[in-house]
Amino acid sequence: MLGSRDELLGVITDGDIRRAVLEKSYDVVAETMMTRAPATIGGDERLSRVLAVMENPERKVYALPVTDKGGVLQGVIRMHDIVGV
Repeated sequence: MLGSRDELLGVITDGDIRRAVLEKSYDVVAETMMTRAPATIGGDERLSRVLAVMENPERKVYALPVTDKGGVLQGVIRMHDIVGV
């Protein structure tokens, strides 16, 4: 989710959606179910740093938002994109 200045507020993962479905929480709003303060990476980071963030055992992710220094979303890098490199 993005704020009024396109700053990243949070993300909704497939896990968030699965939990809502299992709990039959069909009326839940996105802001409630999103993961706040998700792991992000700057656009100037090296691939080794991207992989280190993605493979963090405490917070493993397969898609990583890319933000600028102001927290504005620039794009998303996926593990699928990296595997093809």
